[in-house]
Amino acid sequence: MNANFKFIPFPVLTTQRLNLRELDFTDDQDIFAHRTDDRVNTYLDGFRHDHISQSRDFITRVLKEIDEGITILWVISRKESRKFMGTICLWNISKTNLKAELGYTLVPEYHNLGYMSEALEHVLEFGFKVMKLKTIEAFTHQDNAG
Repeated sequence: MNANFKFIPFPVLTTQRLNLRELDFTDDQDIFAHRTDDRVNTYLDGFRHDHISQSRDFITRVLKEIDEGITILWVISRKESRKFMGTICLWNISKTNLKAELGYTLVPEYHNLGYMSEALEHVLEFGFKVMKLKTIEAFTHQDNAG
């Protein structure tokens, strides 16, 4: 089995309406706003940032984990803009078990418009076909109807 966990160059994914692009330090204000939004934090533990420095540290950590092949995180944006809409990731990647966890959040103004379903389809395809994962798990909160 030829599993690929090196993300160089970073794999930008394109859907009908979206670009799934690499996270960078210019996203720090958007990450901070996203992680301080009460609606986004409703069903998440340990997600909230209290200071912009936490968002910058988060970006540093994610970029390091991408380099190590244990996480891959995309920023979701519309094709015509780099505007931050949310994130989607495969993380806790096990090279031994060919397994990963799926995580995603979306800015509330984009809820119920099919954006996450569109992004999920392409990330799952990437995980199974490119990374050759056997298992991708997602853990959701029981009260999160979306």
